Amino acid sequence: MNLQTRALSLALITGVSSAMAANPPHIQVKEKIIKDVVTTVQIPLNQNTVRCSSVGYGQQELKVSVADLSWLTIFSHANNGEALPCVTAGPCAPGRMPENLLNGSEQLISTKVRVTLKETYTIDHAKKTCTRKLQEYVQTPIKQFMFRHFRSGEIGAFPYQLCNAI
Repeated sequence: MNLQTRALSLALITGVSSAMAANPPHIQVKEKIIKDVVTTVQIPLNQNTVRCSSVGYGQQELKVSVADLSWLTIFSHANNGEALPCVTAGPCAPGRMPENLLNGSEQLISTKVRVTLKETYTIDHAKKTCTRKLQEYVQTPIKQFMFRHFRSGEIGAFPYQLCNAI
């Protein structure tokens, strides 16, 4: 067995064992897209809506407030201490700063916001139980950056027989 074959075999074995560790054989996960909608919105870009902030994150993130997320989403995408929902383009860094979005004056841009809501069913066949979770993804291009946000929440128990029928 040559070195490349050994490396590939090891990678496959490691990947399989990792997948098995993540989901034991008696655990089954099913996913269902509930909503996948793209909506055109108007977003004001100014010093109040575009900022670097660590609120909700462990580091300074380039964030833009998007008021329309209040009605476009199921979850609140406002971080604690912030009035409006927001999206982030990742850590603030040279080339990814508020001034890279602002031209010195307020702008009103039109962009498409995609909201995807996914329901996840985790079935435990050994215990004959099922739990549900919602995950909501938001993404929107603003100028040269892709902004995103994510929220999730447990819904609770769901009848085992119904989970199997899905």
